[in-house]
Formats: sequence, structure tokens, C-alpha cells
Amino acid sequence: MSRPREPRRRRLGRRVIPVAMTGLLLTVLLPATAAQAKPGNACENRNNNTYAKLLECVTLEGVRAHQEQFQKIADSNDDPFYPGSRAAGTKGYADSVEYVAGKLRQAGYRVTLNEFDFEFVFPALLQQL
Repeated sequence: MSRPREPRRRRLGRRVIPVAMTGLLLTVLLPATAAQAKPGNACENRNNNTYAKLLECVTLEGVRAHQEQFQKIADSNDDPFYPGSRAAGTKGYADSVEYVAGKLRQAGYRVTLNEFDFEFVFPALLQQL
């Protein structure tokens, strides 16, 4: 029986980690394209400055379109340790950040990406205790 490989510590350099949940939530909630908005409700042309107004513009088709794009990003990630994912520190993650930031910029937001260092055991190993 071979011993599992010892995890090595890897310090990731400065990574661009935006407030991902907020960005992802806004991306899902924002009417990114007119094609996703219901005809006649003009979500893309009004000030969606309240939760209620924003929620009126969310469609299942729009949410699914964003999910599909995130899956494409994950599928194209060929990271040797985390292929097919959008895990932090991978190209899939960086591409996801760019996707969200791009959607926010298209919606008129000024996007700022804050960098910070973080450390984790690499590669992550699952253990059953």
C-alpha cells in the first residue's frame, strides 16, 4: 500500500480576489443583456436601485445563461491539480473574476479588484476521519 503524497505548502502570490459573492450575486441579478429581459419592462434602461426593482429583472433564462458561462469557464480550466474547476489560484478562477468584472463594467459599475495574500495546503487532500 503506497503512502499518500505529503501535501506541500504553496504560498500563492498576490491574487485578485474580489468580493466574489457580491459580484456573482450582482452578475446574476443584473440584466446583463436586453435579450434576457422581458420585452417592454425596460430593465436595462431604468435605475434598478432597490432590491424589488432588481428582482423584477431577474429571469430564469438569465440565471441559466450565467451558470452556463461559469461551467464553460470551469470546463476550459486545465490546471494540473484542479482541472475543470474555478478554484482559487487557477486560471478558471481568474477567468471567472474577469467574467464577473466585465458584466459589472457593462452595467456601468466601476470595478475595483483588491489583492491580498492567502495561504493554503496545496494540493488540497480530502481525509475521512
